[in-house]
Amino acid sequence: MSQLSTFPLISIALCTYNGAAYLRTQLDTILAQTYSNLEIVIVDDASADDTIHIIRTYAAADSRIRYYQNETNLGFNKNFERAVSYCTADYIAIADQDDIWELHKIEAMMKHWPEDCLFVYSLSKDFDGDEPIRNEKNKLQQYYTGSDSKKLFFNSPIHGHASMFHRSLLQDAIPFPPNVFYDWWLSVVASSVSKVGCVPLTLTYHRVHPDNSSRTLVNIPDKKERYQQLREQRIHFIEMFLKKHFVQPHIRSFLLRYKNRLEQKKDNSFSLTLFMFNIRSSHTVFHYKKSMSMLSLFKNSYKRAKTGL
Repeated sequence: MSQLSTFPLISIALCTYNGAAYLRTQLDTILAQTYSNLEIVIVDDASADDTIHIIRTYAAADSRIRYYQNETNLGFNKNFERAVSYCTADYIAIADQDDIWELHKIEAMMKHWPEDCLFVYSLSKDFDGDEPIRNEKNKLQQYYTGSDSKKLFFNSPIHGHASMFHRSLLQDAIPFPPNVFYDWWLSVVASSVSKVGCVPLTLTYHRVHPDNSSRTLVNIPDKKERYQQLREQRIHFIEMFLKKHFVQPHIRSFLLRYKNRLEQKKDNSFSLTLFMFNIRSSHTVFHYKKSMSMLSLFKNSYKRAKTGL
């Protein structure tokens, strides 16, 4: 969508859970978007703090907000599934409860939406404290685009809080599989049935704090246990994906080979089979690298051969 000839309704799916500390700041940046034809769908996952009071206050002041409250806690994955199911627009943007958006975020993503893509993401930066630093440069890396879904099993620059998608994607993506991150799932499904596009602008500032739901495994202090659980998680992701009818045969074959090598690896010792797999599949495994020398390729392949990740 290179030019905005019309301004279609955009749904923003915002999930909350005990988010009173930061929710007002996020809502302020959503409601002040330069693209104003919005509906904000908020689903609260049985919060025990002041979150619902904040939502009700904002909803009373702005008719674009609709909100729902779960009777019991569903967890962030199923809560986002419920939130997107309540959205009525053809285009849906994901919002976390504790981030800060640039005020032109939705306008920029719609204006620069690549053609033939069902899923588009922009860039985001982590921050802690009260205000992000906006002038820092992004890391030098190759941002993923296209339809080669197997690359997303090795590295994904895609975050739900920086993503938008066309609602037609949901016919292949719902229900979200158990214990699979919904944003990664939406992107890998989109890569399989359409294409993923990137708007290379930093439009979201992601607040990092101890309660971030996506950091449970990476925060395990014991390295051996952390890598083992991350390998098991990746095997589970592959298994869930391979259940889908739209997975192309060559991608299925590739992921089965990778899964087999991960299952054979029981500790953090060096795996020659994984090392050779990484070397032979370097274009896929290291797709996010802009360039790699031969020495860098061997070093990175060796590291992955020890962790499996």
